[in-house]
Amino acid sequence: MRQLTPDEQAKYSQMLVGLSQDPQYRNFIAPMIAKKYPEHAGSFSDVALTNRMTEFEKKMARKETEAELAKFNARAEAQRRELVRSGRYTDDQTKEIRAVMDRYGLYDYNAGAVLYSHEREPATPDIPMPTDGPTATWEFPSVVGRDGQAIPFADFVKDPNGASLNAAYRVISEFRQKRLPIALGR
Repeated sequence: MRQLTPDEQAKYSQMLVGLSQDPQYRNFIAPMIAKKYPEHAGSFSDVALTNRMTEFEKKMARKETEAELAKFNARAEAQRRELVRSGRYTDDQTKEIRAVMDRYGLYDYNAGAVLYSHEREPATPDIPMPTDGPTATWEFPSVVGRDGQAIPFADFVKDPNGASLNAAYRVISEFRQKRLPIALGR
């Protein structure tokens, strides 16, 4: 390191003092002085205090964010468990619902379940169709007459209009008596 002239020493001293007093550059100069010349770090205690306060505020903000995130995750997990508990979806389906939610940027499992259901064909139960064999017999319901007795099918075929009128009159008379008919075949 070469020896500085007194003019250079004065010039560089003024530059360093100017930088150390300028609020824009004080935060940059303070750590360098504290590291190289720790005995002079006290001159920048205000910067150290401001840095500690800033770090503390960041730490508190991070804790608040983590707490909010934990609440959010707990709410989402409760929604997911409710979908499974309701019997509408399985655990595997809730994973697929989560994929739909991620794809659309959703945070609500109920909204994700709606989209999931909309994107998939509804499951139709595999119910076998009844087979009609040549020996299948059909029973036709009996129509009840005015007297409340069942009319045999053979009599009904002879006069379907009369049997229907008799059933209608019976229902009307039950309404007039202020009671609902339980069944037409009563």
